[in-house]
Amino acid sequence: MTEPARNGDALADLRARLEETRVAAEQLAGEAAGAARTAAAGEDPPMGWRTQGERDRVRDDAAALTDLLQTLAQIIPPELRAQLAEVLRQILLLLRALIDWVVEQLPHARGDERAVRDIPLG
Repeated sequence: MTEPARNGDALADLRARLEETRVAAEQLAGEAAGAARTAAAGEDPPMGWRTQGERDRVRDDAAALTDLLQTLAQIIPPELRAQLAEVLRQILLLLRALIDWVVEQLPHARGDERAVRDIPLG
């Protein structure tokens, strides 16, 4: 991890890290969409899917995100950090509730069986 600059450049460093993280997130989202299209088409992923290079890039992206979070933790005052942590906790609880609700709406999750009937053909 690199140390943020001391003389007012911490904000510039934070902006640069946010931009790097945004670019990495867009790239990962594009890859996920491509994988979803491949899976929906019933195709196998290309040979070498998740090569060492891809694993290294994912690890580097995670390290960049970690560096960003550590930089934020250094800049944000402790009382604001505590408020932010509580807001994030509430968001995660909301997401969990939404996921639980969506899962409950799925027919197979409730144990519903589809009604099957014969259709006359002639």
